[in-house]
Amino acid sequence: TTAEERAAIDQWLEYRVVQVDRSLQEKDVSTVLRDTNAYLSHHVYFVGYQPTLADIILYLGLYRIFEDLTFMEKQKYVHVCRWFSNMQSLFADKMSKKHIAFQRNKIFSGTGH
Repeated sequence: TTAEERAAIDQWLEYRVVQVDRSLQEKDVSTVLRDTNAYLSHHVYFVGYQPTLADIILYLGLYRIFEDLTFMEKQKYVHVCRWFSNMQSLFADKMSKKHIAFQRNKIFSGTGH
């Protein structure tokens, strides 16, 4: 990796400690999900074009948040859910994590036909 990629990985590791690990209230969780979703709307991984330490650490940090989300809540954050599902397929079994289910079809929102 380049010095720039190492610096970016360090920034995401700091984000995990400062933001993700301290997101205990619902508004904090929403902020983390909104921010990571916005970032991942233009990226496949947090740094570069393949999973890095930043992706693994963020996957582990976001795991407890995703465990508690409903299908409807997950639907609001499609980009971070796409990324999380990808990370889960790569690392869940290796890390003895149970797979979290994601709805593949858009759930009816109740706003008329």
